[in-house]
Amino acid sequence: MIEAGFRPWIGPQYARPDNIFKRRILVLGESHYGPYGTEHPDDTINTVQLFTQGGARHAFFTKIAKVLLGLNETHWLSNKDLKEAFDNIAFYNYIPQFAGEQARQRPTPAMWDASREPFSKTLELLQPHLVIILGKALNHHVPELPEGIHRCFIQHPSTGFSYAQWGSQVAQAIRQAHYTTGAEYPHG
Repeated sequence: MIEAGFRPWIGPQYARPDNIFKRRILVLGESHYGPYGTEHPDDTINTVQLFTQGGARHAFFTKIAKVLLGLNETHWLSNKDLKEAFDNIAFYNYIPQFAGEQARQRPTPAMWDASREPFSKTLELLQPHLVIILGKALNHHVPELPEGIHRCFIQHPSTGFSYAQWGSQVAQAIRQAHYTTGAEYPHG
């Protein structure tokens, strides 16, 4: 498992060749927020579980699920469908510590630099076919991915999000990842 930073959410169907996407998809967010020094390795897992597994709801996670499932803003996403989407993907935040005490605080250059090694280890662990990167700033900082991993950038779901634009890009990336990668599924 990852030694530094936050552990990724790995849905129980993620590594199965018969998952609903027929490929391993890693959704890559930027950062968590909270009081410095109170980070816990399971913060990502606990956050995704809270907002996707039948507890609370949050627009960020709902938008990700709807784009993955090919839905638009007019479709109601049931708790069951939200859970199913996240049961079939992995989710990881790139910055390995709290970026600030509240949302909209930007990571420092040192935080971006400290992110590369934990992210590399996460890629080794998850062996995704596709990484969907959320946000322009994050896309700028994520290094080139290893051969065989498809990359898709979309607008961050919290800012001016267009289902029509980003949904079609995600659908195309999912199709392309199927044809451009040949990695076997990891055991899990």
